Amino acid sequence: MKFEQELIFEAYNNTVLNEGGAAGHMYHPFDLPEVNTVDDLVDVLYNSVDILNKGTATVKLDGVNLSLKVVNDERNETFKRQFALDRGSQKVEDVHGITLDGLTSRFPEGHGLIDKGKTILTIMDKSIPLIKNDLEKLGMWNDPTKFLNTEYIDGQENVIDYGDKKIIAFHSVNQFVEKRNRKGELTRPGLKPKPNVKETSRVINYDNEALNSLREKVNKIANQYGFEVITGIYVTKKGVPNFDSVLNKPFTVQFDNNERVIKPLKTWIKEVGEGIPKKIRVKTLDGKDRGAVSKDVYLTVLNGTPLDSVFKKEDINTAVAGALTYHITKELGQEILRNYKTDNYGDADKHEGIVLTDTVYGKDELGNPNSIKITGDFILSGMGGKLASNRPKVSDEEDQSAPAANFGNGGMSFSSYFTNPRSEKDPGGSGFKAKSVK
Repeated sequence: MKFEQELIFEAYNNTVLNEGGAAGHMYHPFDLPEVNTVDDLVDVLYNSVDILNKGTATVKLDGVNLSLKVVNDERNETFKRQFALDRGSQKVEDVHGITLDGLTSRFPEGHGLIDKGKTILTIMDKSIPLIKNDLEKLGMWNDPTKFLNTEYIDGQENVIDYGDKKIIAFHSVNQFVEKRNRKGELTRPGLKPKPNVKETSRVINYDNEALNSLREKVNKIANQYGFEVITGIYVTKKGVPNFDSVLNKPFTVQFDNNERVIKPLKTWIKEVGEGIPKKIRVKTLDGKDRGAVSKDVYLTVLNGTPLDSVFKKEDINTAVAGALTYHITKELGQEILRNYKTDNYGDADKHEGIVLTDTVYGKDELGNPNSIKITGDFILSGMGGKLASNRPKVSDEEDQSAPAANFGNGGMSFSSYFTNPRSEKDPGGSGFKAKSVK
């Protein structure tokens, strides 16, 4: 009789995947289900300093996200295994796993992931004799539905230039969610899907000691290729954020050609503080609609465009509220980043942002603390990148706006970039409760 894990391997021989990214979207502070007003948002950002000072926060890396899983390899007479990439698309190559031999058939000539894939898969395959026991402890050795949520950096991959740094970061162990076709036939094994939630994978409970052990062993091989393998770059305090100075900065809204309103940010918060329009879409004069809380709407307001020339009159105030949500997140976030640093990788504001993982932001169904990202100016500067620049422009539903509007009614309950040790002794706890800002 075959074990369930062996049957899972067999199931991968004849499967295709519906659409979806492998690692998923990470919460901005305004994405938290308990954050419903701009007062709530300001409060979360103020209180994030307490979480930061615990010493468990890490920088958010601006690299290429890769999913590494273990698949069969009959040519490997000793271990019968090899590593493969899985981009989370519906292509059969992804479901089977993109091995070293399959990179050029999965990606077109000149695609950046061919060379990156060759490097990381070579490193991982050479590490197999060293990490077999760790992979077994992580539940990956006999189960290709589980993968290492990985970041790959070789200098400048997107916006942030890491100079001569070469980094492989193992963020977490994730597991794909089961997929079925229209006939109800299983097309990808994995975790049972949640009702009305669009997701491709979830972070699972895993042995953090095993992941650290794996990191240390892979690092020995990676060093031969000039790479350092990490699980997180931790931040430490270098100053005290001056939030009051930020809230006193002016924020300008050009309602029409004749009405231009300039007020301190704190005044706008008091006047528009009733609610964040997470689930609301605003209509444009050309008949389109956009998420009120989206980069597109924010840029329209930030650039001083007369709003009556873009949005329908009844939606202008909603667009302003959405833009204000992004502006608060960016400005207070940048002030936080300015006051934190890393030991070997420079100041926090030289990175994409900071990741905070704590039970104060709630827990997933396994009891793991949720994560949020504190992102400042990168909200605007991070719209492009080497790989992104070659892709077609995505709709505002596909950008990093509120998952309440874009990801199954806010059903993102995993911490995609968890990097500090998990506690399995505290499976309960309540979600974050915001206080009013006075």
